[in-house]
Amino acid sequence: GFMAIESDITDRVELREHIKRQEELLRETGEVAGVGGWEYDILTSSMTWNVVSRRLHEVDHDYVPTIQKAIAFYEPVCQPLIAAAFEQAILTGKSFDIELPLITKTGKKMWVRKVGRAEFKNGRPVRIFGAFQDITAYRIAKDAAESANRSKSEFLANMSHEIRTPMTAIMGYAELLADDESFISDPNQIVKAAKTIYRNGEHLMSLINDILDLTKI
Repeated sequence: GFMAIESDITDRVELREHIKRQEELLRETGEVAGVGGWEYDILTSSMTWNVVSRRLHEVDHDYVPTIQKAIAFYEPVCQPLIAAAFEQAILTGKSFDIELPLITKTGKKMWVRKVGRAEFKNGRPVRIFGAFQDITAYRIAKDAAESANRSKSEFLANMSHEIRTPMTAIMGYAELLADDESFISDPNQIVKAAKTIYRNGEHLMSLINDILDLTKI
């Protein structure tokens, strides 16, 4: 009997040590990745931030967060969005994963990703917990890529218009020269057509050279 009790105590100690190591690993991994943890106890209406979350918000270690305070960190225009996400999570346990602009305690502007999940007991959500991550660099790169795509689309639209204009003149006058007998019976009209075709051809060649120069850049 004594051996069994001693073995059980040893198992419990090892289990506690294992859990402690896992929690420490999770904390260290979060710090390395810059991911903060948070939780909201629905039963006590209390919120907790871990070290990384406090650091990202640039608040003191003894700062006491609340839902209202947490929401106030976000840009005013986005506050209703995060408030609604929290409300739905608390009432129904609905998860959320959103990206929002945030202003830290010192006034630093950043983009963050906030993820929330619910823990249920007897079919009701009792705790909302999740992760909080600085994604400013990602958002800057994403915005730059979207801006580049917009610029590319605008450039292609402008180039299409610029190319279509001289091509229309060239095709129109070439068609007159080929099919309109009354047009080609007048030498002045023929000269005018030839000059117009040549002038628009030069413009078209200039556009092509510009495009080729841009592709080199």
